[in-house]
Amino acid sequence: MTTHRWSAAVGAGLALVVGLAGWRIPLAYADSETLLSQGRPATAASEAGPGWVATNAVDGAATTAWHSDRSPVQWLSVDLGAMSTVTHVILSWTASCATAYRVQTSPEGVWWTTVAGTTDGRGGTESLTVTGFGRFVRVYATRPCRPFDGYGLAEFQVYGSGGVVDTQPPSAPLDPTVTAVTATSVSLAWSAATDNVGVTAYDVYQQGQFVKSVDGHTFATTVTKLTPNTSYGFYVNARDGAGNVSPASATVTATTPGLVIDRDPPTAPSTVRVAADTANSISLAWNPSTDNVGVVGYTVYLAGTRVGTSTTTSATISGLAPATAYTFTVTASDAAPSAWWATPSTSPVPGWAPRPQPRRPSPVWLRPPRTPSR
Repeated sequence: MTTHRWSAAVGAGLALVVGLAGWRIPLAYADSETLLSQGRPATAASEAGPGWVATNAVDGAATTAWHSDRSPVQWLSVDLGAMSTVTHVILSWTASCATAYRVQTSPEGVWWTTVAGTTDGRGGTESLTVTGFGRFVRVYATRPCRPFDGYGLAEFQVYGSGGVVDTQPPSAPLDPTVTAVTATSVSLAWSAATDNVGVTAYDVYQQGQFVKSVDGHTFATTVTKLTPNTSYGFYVNARDGAGNVSPASATVTATTPGLVIDRDPPTAPSTVRVAADTANSISLAWNPSTDNVGVVGYTVYLAGTRVGTSTTTSATISGLAPATAYTFTVTASDAAPSAWWATPSTSPVPGWAPRPQPRRPSPVWLRPPRTPSR
């Protein structure tokens, strides 16, 4: 017998008819609500076969259904065709129902917002009153009602209205911080803002002047082309898809240091040595170089060809031939542009041969003893 469970209040005018053998489609909730999902493109994480495709769940037919394979995590998504306001969702399960699932909306089908969910689903027809916004709506199931079973939906119905009337701005981004400063740049980071539909962008301002934007899922950026020995103040605004702008975050300040003209290369790495070797690789180590400003990295060369880089005092070079001698050179570089045209500081490691691969013993053929003739 099919069990029916309402996880949220049911709107006026809803009719539900039981019976797995003959699903009938619930009537609309109210005159102002539209069935947005019927006949729309649908996709799924999996389909159990040609007769159980995702579009069966949005065709309005009582005799078809979508069924997944038996992997525990599955989803079914419908494309409403345009940004929409979602108010009700009806899930008409087959016998392969979900105990745990979430209903989610998304503006682009990548980033999802959960608008309803349960860990106590019991199948049948479940009617959910929700408030959501997006072009895509999906059911994301994580635990089937029956162990080792898949999921099945006879109908996945999404009600609401086309378009989004959104006048609510996002909250202000939190905890802006300065994470790095150079003579001509400042790196910033902040915590995510929240929004009833979704944050689509963050706008960075410098003392009231717009500087740059990043997308709504990026929470850090670097402002470049600044002036050395100058103080700056930065704040961030969040923006949603309707153009609503949040209050500004707190302002953070940073002072760029003076520009250092560095024409001195680092000292050569010393005591370059072999730390370990295999038949096809050599691990090198060396003592650190020094620099009047700071060493930023090391480069390993073999016969004039760069074969490795490192920000530490070690590197492993692989892809070598067994029992072959190699001579490596290690150079140090600093952050100044001069480091790239100045003569690099180098230190070679004498020729070193990786240990040869162990030889497979040659087979020994033994002639069987002759059978003595009688």
